[in-house]
Amino acid sequence: MPLGPTQVIEAARLLLNARGDFRRLRGFPESCRPQDMDDAYLIQKAFAEEWELPVAGFKIGCTAREQQKMLGVSGPFYGRVFAPFLRASPTELSAGAFQMLGLEAEFAFRIKAAIKPRRAPYTRKEIEKKVGALHPAIELVDSRLEDWITQGPESIVADNGANGALVIGKPVREWRKHDLAKARVSLAVDGKKVGSGTGKKVLGHPLEALTWLANALSAAGTALARDQIVTTGTVTGFNLTQAGSTARADFGPLGEVEVTFTD
Repeated sequence: MPLGPTQVIEAARLLLNARGDFRRLRGFPESCRPQDMDDAYLIQKAFAEEWELPVAGFKIGCTAREQQKMLGVSGPFYGRVFAPFLRASPTELSAGAFQMLGLEAEFAFRIKAAIKPRRAPYTRKEIEKKVGALHPAIELVDSRLEDWITQGPESIVADNGANGALVIGKPVREWRKHDLAKARVSLAVDGKKVGSGTGKKVLGHPLEALTWLANALSAAGTALARDQIVTTGTVTGFNLTQAGSTARADFGPLGEVEVTFTD
């Protein structure tokens, strides 16, 4: 049975309080546990409204089959990126501000013209015209839930898709000259390579992921606003790191992005 408005707010406030108290939840209680993805996105939206921070963009999760298998889902999901947690590379983040430090190197897009909700689905060509620049990016994956992978995809999505922060490199204006499906990315921590892959991992092409998000948000009555950032899912897998480490993602001719986690 779907959650009612009171239950949705209860779940959102549990997440908000967990952030405020810097603690993890064992899980949502039965009184407000999301039963399906509709519940999950309602909680996520309510959390954003309760937190009252500006939304700088969106993250897309599970665009790679490896991640779908890890979390037990058959397709992507999304979460919000809040403005205070969008940082320009190179940057430092306090490791103590997060419950865990999960690293994913990703292709991110900056929107140059609003993508508004409509009845007809958007095509990839339409969405490409709405993109102003590409950014190399590292998403910091974090969760307010204990044993988050075992909590179920609905709880992960309710918890803002497990987004902790997003670090972006310099904008690439002429990204269309590159075949993003073949573009290779490597991720290193303290100089040691921990993952690599190409844009093909992202639903076949990062623009396919962006188009999926535009249509998912459109169906929910949500617009992608001008200048928002969308990060499209990992191409290097998921890697945990620790305080004192420096992560660097190399996107070849498309640039690089770097983040250091201080104690």
